[in-house]
Amino acid sequence: MANDALSKFFSSFMTGDRVSSTLIRSQEIWFYSRQIFSNGIFGRGFIDISSPDYVPLNHGPFGTYNTSDIGIIGFLSIYGLCGGLFLVLIIWKLIKTLKNNKENALQLKSIELITLCPYFLLISLTLFYTDIQRIVYLPIILTIFEFAHKESIEKARDS
Repeated sequence: MANDALSKFFSSFMTGDRVSSTLIRSQEIWFYSRQIFSNGIFGRGFIDISSPDYVPLNHGPFGTYNTSDIGIIGFLSIYGLCGGLFLVLIIWKLIKTLKNNKENALQLKSIELITLCPYFLLISLTLFYTDIQRIVYLPIILTIFEFAHKESIEKARDS
């Protein structure tokens, strides 16, 4: 039964109203993934809006692409491997905080963090927190994890 529901869900992206959206996103993934190494480890960087290359580099050959549509790949196309390092450091910090909370028996905080961590990672596949519409969420999430991390360190010192 779960397989049927999952199969139906994934096939819904290839039929009806979602076909064009799915096709555009697959083209965006191909287009932006080629930009990840445009400037070595820095991705394509920020493009000057007054440059004649702005629209084709930032919005694709037809002016319809957008990096915010494809989450992590769009982020990496702008920031390259440096952005990837940023992601790895955030994920490492999240995992370290969860581990410290579990070791120091901060169960209530761990439940909140265990819920927030998959949310952060799963949503990043299609949306990303450095987009202008969502930039406020990133510092809030990082602040929550920082407070939890400090609390677990203090609890470990007191023990």
